[in-house]
Amino acid sequence: MDRIYQVKGVESIYKNDKFLIVSGGDEILIPSIITVKNEFQLFQTTYLTYRYKNDELEIFNVYTKKFDICFKNSNYILGSARDSKEFLLTEKNSNAIHKIVDFQNEFSFIFDKGISIFDNNKLVSTSGLSYTKKNKIEVFSINNVDTPLWQYNLPEGFTIFGSPQVIEDILFFDAYDKNSKYQLVYGLDIKTGVIKWQKKIQVTHSTRNIIAFLINGKNNLCYGYGGSQYQVFNPLTGQIVFEKDMSDYYAKGIEPNVHRNAIFNNKLWFVGGRGEKAKFGALNIATSEIDFVQDAPLENDEQFETPVYHDGKLYLLDTGKTLHIYEDPHNNIK
Repeated sequence: MDRIYQVKGVESIYKNDKFLIVSGGDEILIPSIITVKNEFQLFQTTYLTYRYKNDELEIFNVYTKKFDICFKNSNYILGSARDSKEFLLTEKNSNAIHKIVDFQNEFSFIFDKGISIFDNNKLVSTSGLSYTKKNKIEVFSINNVDTPLWQYNLPEGFTIFGSPQVIEDILFFDAYDKNSKYQLVYGLDIKTGVIKWQKKIQVTHSTRNIIAFLINGKNNLCYGYGGSQYQVFNPLTGQIVFEKDMSDYYAKGIEPNVHRNAIFNNKLWFVGGRGEKAKFGALNIATSEIDFVQDAPLENDEQFETPVYHDGKLYLLDTGKTLHIYEDPHNNIK
């Protein structure tokens, strides 16, 4: 791939339907790219991109190609896991939450717990010993937030790692014990809390982060890397349906970052290394083979954030806030 642009001072990038939205830096003169000034904070939920400044929250409208749907006195949006027309809007400095449908307030309610997921009129809340050490999951109906439909407490000593996710009617997540010697991976029925599947894994250097959690919306399978293993995981059954040892690549210095992968149209894009050893590449999901790996040295020991592919170009933001834009000569992903 040929690097065609570098833009300094970029804070974040998000892909939204047919547009790429870039926060900070100079305007990028490429069609279908929207630049947001640094005075705004830019965020993205499942289906929506929004920006926030002072007391105003504005949503990007894909039809008008600008941020023109405004909610005042709001903090942030929590998008529905499966419906682009619904989301929750939180009120600033308050426990008030508004359910928005087609950008109209359907109804409001008070909820004093944190919400991880809004899915099919259910609220998934995680809590525990502290903000970062959570060992309890509660699921509420949006129509009755006083009493949970069900709750699940992890075994003593285990806390949730990352954020739970939901696919169809399965809520899945993983947890580690306080010494990181064991990993638990769960799939719970989101309606009842019944355990549909469960795995307990002894953590070693080769098995850490063994379950790939990057969802491919086309088939609801998860893809990614667990150490030197490339994996395809079925969150509905708890089964690893494909696994490939990537040790030969790691021996050559090609080390895809476990957490910085992205799926765009049948390719798993990845980054690895830092500073002079920084690289990026792509794996073909259909064949489970590496398409290519490219060296991309960075200054000051920087590393790349999660890749974004858009309209025949690869966008790589590094931790020094420089956006690197590469043109795909094959342009085989639309």
